[in-house]
Amino acid sequence: MEGRRTPSSQRQLPQAAIVAAAAAAEALALCTRIRAAAADVPTCRRDCRTLSRFVGKVQLVLEALQPAMMQQAAALAEAAAAEAGLEQGEHDMQALGSGGLADAWSAALRDSPADSPASQHRRRRSDGAPPLEPPSPYEPPQPREALVAAWAEAVNDIREGLAAAAELVTDCTAMGRLQAVLEAEEQRGRFAATAGDLKLALSGLQALHAVAPPDVAEDITVVQRQLAAVRFSSSVRQEQLTAALLEAVVLLYMDQADGPGTVAPLLVEGLEVAGLGDAPHRSWMDFEVGRLRDGARCAAQEGDPITAFLYRQLIMCLLAHTSGTWDSQQAQQAGTPMQQEGSSSSGSSAADVATPSADAGTPARCPQDSGELASMDASSLPAGSSAEPSLSPPRQAQQAQQAQQATPEQQASEAARFRQLMDTWQVGRGSPAAAPSPQQAPEPPGSARQPASPLSEDTLCSLLAAFQVEEEEPLRRLDPSDTAAVVGALQAPSELQQFVAAVLVMRQVEAGTDGQRTQLVELGVVSALLKVLQASRQPLLRAAVAAAFRHLARDGAMRSQLAEAGAIPALSLLLQSPSCMARQAAARAVSNLVVHNEANKIEASRFGAIHSLARMLDQREAPAAQEAAAAALGNLAANSSEAQSLIASAGAIPLLVGVLRSGTDAAKQHAARALRNLAGRDTQNKLATATAGGIPLLVSLMAGAESASDGTRQAAASALSNIACNCEQTQKAIVSENALPALADLLHPDSGCSGGCREAAAWALSNLACSSDVRAQLGQRSQPLDAMIAGLMELLRGGGDSGGQAAARAIKNLSAGHASSAKVRFATAGAVPLLVKLLRAPKDATRRAAASALWNLAYRNNANRKEIVRAGAIPPLVRLLTPGNSEGCRQEAARALSNLSCNNDVNQGCMMVEEGAVPLLVNMMQTSGPGGQEAAVGAVSNLACIRSHQQLILEAGAAPLLLRLMQAGNSTGCQEAAARGFGNLVCDSLSDILRPAAYQAVPLLVSILAHSGSEGAKQAAARALSNLVCSDTTVQAIVAKSGAAAALVEACKSPNEELREAAAVALWDLAYDSTLGREAIARAGAVPWLAQLLLFGGPGAKEAAAACLAELAAVGPAVQQQIRDAGAVQLLQSLQTSAVPEVSLACTEALRSLEVNSSRSSSRHSSISGPSSAAAAAVAGAAAQQPGLGVPIGAAGAAGASGSVNSGARPFNKTGSWGRRGSQTIALEQLPPEAAAAEAAAAVAAGQEGPGAVSAVVTPPGSAPGSAPVTARTEGPASSAPSSGTSPRLPTSPPPLPPGARAAAQAMLADAPSPFATTASQELPANGSTPAAAGPR
Repeated sequence: MEGRRTPSSQRQLPQAAIVAAAAAAEALALCTRIRAAAADVPTCRRDCRTLSRFVGKVQLVLEALQPAMMQQAAALAEAAAAEAGLEQGEHDMQALGSGGLADAWSAALRDSPADSPASQHRRRRSDGAPPLEPPSPYEPPQPREALVAAWAEAVNDIREGLAAAAELVTDCTAMGRLQAVLEAEEQRGRFAATAGDLKLALSGLQALHAVAPPDVAEDITVVQRQLAAVRFSSSVRQEQLTAALLEAVVLLYMDQADGPGTVAPLLVEGLEVAGLGDAPHRSWMDFEVGRLRDGARCAAQEGDPITAFLYRQLIMCLLAHTSGTWDSQQAQQAGTPMQQEGSSSSGSSAADVATPSADAGTPARCPQDSGELASMDASSLPAGSSAEPSLSPPRQAQQAQQAQQATPEQQASEAARFRQLMDTWQVGRGSPAAAPSPQQAPEPPGSARQPASPLSEDTLCSLLAAFQVEEEEPLRRLDPSDTAAVVGALQAPSELQQFVAAVLVMRQVEAGTDGQRTQLVELGVVSALLKVLQASRQPLLRAAVAAAFRHLARDGAMRSQLAEAGAIPALSLLLQSPSCMARQAAARAVSNLVVHNEANKIEASRFGAIHSLARMLDQREAPAAQEAAAAALGNLAANSSEAQSLIASAGAIPLLVGVLRSGTDAAKQHAARALRNLAGRDTQNKLATATAGGIPLLVSLMAGAESASDGTRQAAASALSNIACNCEQTQKAIVSENALPALADLLHPDSGCSGGCREAAAWALSNLACSSDVRAQLGQRSQPLDAMIAGLMELLRGGGDSGGQAAARAIKNLSAGHASSAKVRFATAGAVPLLVKLLRAPKDATRRAAASALWNLAYRNNANRKEIVRAGAIPPLVRLLTPGNSEGCRQEAARALSNLSCNNDVNQGCMMVEEGAVPLLVNMMQTSGPGGQEAAVGAVSNLACIRSHQQLILEAGAAPLLLRLMQAGNSTGCQEAAARGFGNLVCDSLSDILRPAAYQAVPLLVSILAHSGSEGAKQAAARALSNLVCSDTTVQAIVAKSGAAAALVEACKSPNEELREAAAVALWDLAYDSTLGREAIARAGAVPWLAQLLLFGGPGAKEAAAACLAELAAVGPAVQQQIRDAGAVQLLQSLQTSAVPEVSLACTEALRSLEVNSSRSSSRHSSISGPSSAAAAAVAGAAAQQPGLGVPIGAAGAAGASGSVNSGARPFNKTGSWGRRGSQTIALEQLPPEAAAAEAAAAVAAGQEGPGAVSAVVTPPGSAPGSAPVTARTEGPASSAPSSGTSPRLPTSPPPLPPGARAAAQAMLADAPSPFATTASQELPANGSTPAAAGPR
């Protein structure tokens, strides 16, 4: 070549641009062809159109990028021309070739728009103008050479991806519709792979963002994101149809099926899914049979005998079905009417069917089946088919018209020929030829020469002859009834034989007898199946083996044997198979293997089954696999905290919520059950479900949204039940989603739901009703509560054990709290007799729930107690106390008896004793756990309130057991109940039998007062000490020396009003007529705290404090001075006008006692201040106006002049109208745990009513920090008391009343802030309601 040439390195840059232009032109042409072909594709229509939409977006991106890249190419060409000369550059460009890439580049430059940079470049060169510089917006940051090279590489990748898409659409065009249904999994995998290739190819365009228009760059990113998220269509029917048909044709071939009745319904279903149900047979038979024949040949060539066998058998079944060879009556008995020629089925039409595609495991398309995307011609038809295009619309219409015009004689003739061919095929298999039916019409002459269908008789003969292959010969020799032969076939070299043997094993395990299953196991079927699973890579064979394992794992004993043989690792590996059918079968097998087997759950988790199952949940294109994975995760999570934690850590909870949002109804049901089991015992999983948005979806499913089935609604209600159990946050979230009306509708007898669905709703309501807010909300809304009560009553009447248990639990929690209005409504609705009847149920858990419901209904409701007793509840409750029942059942029965024994209105206590309750309760005190002991002691304590029962209780050995339960180490509930019981036994008198136990009880009660963390236990101990000191003077002295006074004074500082009152009463009883008691109380520093009770205590505490101060005034001048310094005189004076008569009388007596005992010493008489004299005058006036209050002050002073016992101080002059409180029995109602939080909150609120509530003080007002109370003296009895002129050792500086309290007392204000109030941040007791059992359903 003459002239100057550009260097070789510079010539390659334009060549890269030419390559890019050629690839872009080819890619755009492919886009046009794909979009045109996808519009008319007969199979996989929806997926093809989805792919076509993305191809259109790719086409728009290429067309938008082409001008920018042409500008870069023009700039490169101009740079090359500037160096070597334009003419020489054009000559070199043409020298690259007369066609091909150079022609494509020249055409691209020639056909560019008029305003493009390339066109401007040509015009300026022709006009002799200088070269045009590229506009600034397109100035790339990279060199132009790199941009052009990136464009060439990216457009070439896009062209390859589009070529794969074109091939896929071509295959869909040439594929038969029934074949597309059978190969759905493979097709779906091909569509997904094509979309992934396009996404990857578009990523190469990211380097061109600098030169691309902004909207194009954004479009590239959007298309990539959409391609990553696309899910191609799928159907559970299509996923399951291939496996079901394969199993059915195997059983039919081996004479193990019920004739055509097994295959015919599946074949009809496949035709309906394929859209062939409404079309006449003549319009599609030729093409569909040819496609199935080609698929069989292709599978055989690829070494897949199982798929080839399926297609060959389906051809025969299809011909037999459509020709009427199968008896229609037999098919109708199988449940599906046979479809005769020209009839229509309920399936969708061919134009409306969207066939999903599949993943792997079925044969690929034969190379000769792929052709151009143009219309199919005679060359693309299978061999032996008609030369006319079978699927062209004109031909279809013509064939349909011919089928409608066919006479009955012609149809009978065609059927007769098919029957003859079928008989020939049966003889070829080795079976006797079927005898001709007398109903068969004689074949008309000449019919063989004039076939009514394009599928000729010769074609049928060749098809039938092709079935006689050597590979199926061993199958005809296999005897399905020979178990040993079937197990031996699992070790055959042919995968087809192994598959048939696996199907026969599965059949024998599922439908065989126990003896057959045992024989299979003894012959080593487990190890043989496992070897096949480990050695084979055929997905259909591995799925069949996994299905056999699933059926074997239904037996609990076989689960451990399968795990020992190594089935779990093999199945866990199969969960990662590319075949959706294999993964689904493995998931179902794992689901059965882990049922009620913790070891198998741990092993499955160890081999990665949980993570594989979690990944299957995200496969929305495979809904059947989602169902199997959700079911397996649900069984793994059942009653296994370790598995629950691993499932949550694998990220399965958001995926399960996603299945609730977009899965099938069955998948939603399994996902709801899995969430139920995950939430059973793990609060974090409950909160994770709420965070993922599961609660609104579950409430919606429970309400019946999206036509949810009854089972799905039941699963959703069960999940909400466990999510709400003992979790206040989720309870509020569930109620906020309007779940209560949905539960009411579900529970109503007229809802139309099953009993199991209403039972699940009852459990959910039971756990939600643990919240006092929910109970209050229901109390304000009568309509939902009425529907709930009606539904619960219906469950009690006819729900059986499980329904009755759920209803009883709901009644228990709804009636919690003494102020619950539901108690009366349930009793009015007739719940009591039904619950009493339920006490005799055969199931222990049901009896326990009934006893628990009666316990709550009887709590603080006397009318309900009477009705329960009259309904005959006491005898069955006493029988539930026997050791033969469970611990929980005995505990609930004891609690119910405890509450029923309060207020012996209908002589229920005597009925319990007569039924033998006392020895059973005492036995529980000795043998039961802490909860049972507490319940039994409570019942014994209440029975001890009746004097006639006390001796029987003592004879049963209750006293030493009560002492043992009061010891440290027992629960506070046991200590409280034992203290109350012992206090009731020693009421008023102390028998010789009980005296030694009383002496031992004193230090135990003092220990409870000093060290127990329960306010209730301290209160019970204080009341028991009060009864003890009232029953015997010796015990009173022992209590005085035991340090009880200091503990009681500390109890007076409690924020609990009832405890303060009990402690003040005990101090009063201890001080009554006892020098030792008075001195011990004085040394304990009780005076300022008693004065505080006068100001801030309740009526009972004020009465006891005033009475105790009256007793303490007799100790001596030092205590009297303490009383004055504490401001008690002013408080007593102000309380003389109290509206409570007992308080007024006690304060009057205290002032009189203080005045009288002070006047005994002339040195102290003048020390009474003016206010004290005024108080004495007030007391004298009150005494004069109220006869019976005692001796007037003047008379008392005169009487005191003659001297007095002990210290010279004079005690009360008691009359019958007022004096020392006698000992009292304490009836204990065991508080239901559901009411604990509400009542504790009420107590806190009561303590904070005054403004400026402060924390409970721990030292007396005015005391020095860290000062300790003075302990009581214990060295001497009452006879060694100080003489008349002395006083006991007392605190040298008794704490005065605080200035604020003194001012309040002087102003007689009752609303001063109480120093005993609790802080606002005090934590309420935890809810202890009974949760619903979590476990597999």
